[in-house]
Amino acid sequence: MKKSLNSAILILSLIMGLQFFSCKNEDSPVDSCDCVNSLGKACVVYEETYCAEPWGGGFTNDTELRNEIKEFFTSLSIGLDQIGFEVTSAPDACYACSCKTGRTICGKVDLEDLESIKELGFIEQ
Repeated sequence: MKKSLNSAILILSLIMGLQFFSCKNEDSPVDSCDCVNSLGKACVVYEETYCAEPWGGGFTNDTELRNEIKEFFTSLSIGLDQIGFEVTSAPDACYACSCKTGRTICGKVDLEDLESIKELGFIEQ
């Protein structure tokens, strides 16, 4: 009896520990654009261009770009969290500013800001 109780406690502890470490902070970056809508939030995507983004360009890494996107939307009072990047297609065969890089920028936006972010080229997923 005592052995089965100890086993049950161990299993329960492992399950709780796994849940703790698998939770994401709303502002955590993501590695892919697999998004699930949650309470008060909608998943949005944006096809990155070579240089026509409203937040500017010339960023050397994803962290710098993520920070600039976050800062841009904060300045507009638009709540965008869990900003991530994913290669979703081949790049366009041109290098004009409007040509697509093949990467998708994604995140979760507050529902009250959904229409505002759509006006900037994002699409609800």
